[in-house]
Amino acid sequence: MKQQRYEYGPQGTIGLIVPQANPTVEAEFRLLVPDDIMICTVRSVSTAADPGQRLQDYLMHLPAYLEGYDTFRPDIFAFGCTGSSYMIGADAEARLVSDVANTYGRPVLTATEAIYQALSKLNAKRVRLLAPYPQALLDKAQHYWAARGVEIIEAVSILPEIEDTRNIYTLTSDRLLPQLSVWEDVEEPVLISGTGLPSLSVLARVDNDSRLSSNLCLAWSVLNIMGQLPPATKPMDCIHTIKPRLSKIYM
Repeated sequence: MKQQRYEYGPQGTIGLIVPQANPTVEAEFRLLVPDDIMICTVRSVSTAADPGQRLQDYLMHLPAYLEGYDTFRPDIFAFGCTGSSYMIGADAEARLVSDVANTYGRPVLTATEAIYQALSKLNAKRVRLLAPYPQALLDKAQHYWAARGVEIIEAVSILPEIEDTRNIYTLTSDRLLPQLSVWEDVEEPVLISGTGLPSLSVLARVDNDSRLSSNLCLAWSVLNIMGQLPPATKPMDCIHTIKPRLSKIYM
């Protein structure tokens, strides 16, 4: 299908799908994605009171949310919520993504698939996981990665007492520093999971190619698929590119 070009997106367009109360994905994408690529967002919405059910709704109802684009067809759809994939599991995620991609004739990329691609780029099968999740969701995350052949050798929540996962959105990246300091010398990649948790400024401070976050991986993979990055580019190379701007604004 021929790609439409727009005045404010001469190098391409991204359809970004984010949870209803999550302000972080768009902010970090705007930092990571070049200005000549247009980002258009729809929000996944759920009225469920239970956080786990909300997370499932965000992904299971993806076809309905994409109707919000009407006739607009971006070059790629990017789904910015890792918890949703963890809740429904790897097999259900793969089936849903395949169906939606076939329906719209566009690539559909989830944050978890982007993370998997980043780990593959690093030739990594063993990972340490850092997240702001309640224990039940942390367990789901470990099961998800096990199903994809990735061993979580240690999983730590910076907010294990959290009940409403929407409270993640008010956290700052400084909350990550204590555990990242504990893991400073570990060789395995460290994955900061959770698209609602700001991560870019702390990744810039840590400055380690094996440190990853959900939004970093998603933006990196989207740009790869769009042909905007040299083949050898690793996720942290994107941080190096924007570090001067991050240093000026956030660090």
